[in-house]
Amino acid sequence: MKEPSLTEIKQRCEIPMNAKFLGWLIWNPLQDDFLWKYRETPNTLSKEWVIYPDMALKLKKYKKAVKLKDDLSLRGKASVVAAFDCHPEIRIGN
Repeated sequence: MKEPSLTEIKQRCEIPMNAKFLGWLIWNPLQDDFLWKYRETPNTLSKEWVIYPDMALKLKKYKKAVKLKDDLSLRGKASVVAAFDCHPEIRIGN
């Protein structure tokens, strides 16, 4: 799996070129929320979500974000998106 180009994401999503990359987020488009934290025990897997991308779990490596999404059984339910600081807001793109 090839990591998406941050420059191409910025161009496609009309995000300013000088926006700082914050990390990769796991986004649930059906609920329009972001993975905040998760906990796995031998018997359970719990996931908590937030509506604000600035509070979401941020991963620096794209491959790690995709692996986590798959490990948490979110394949087909969630997407990995890039988050950018566009002061005063955080914008996402894929």
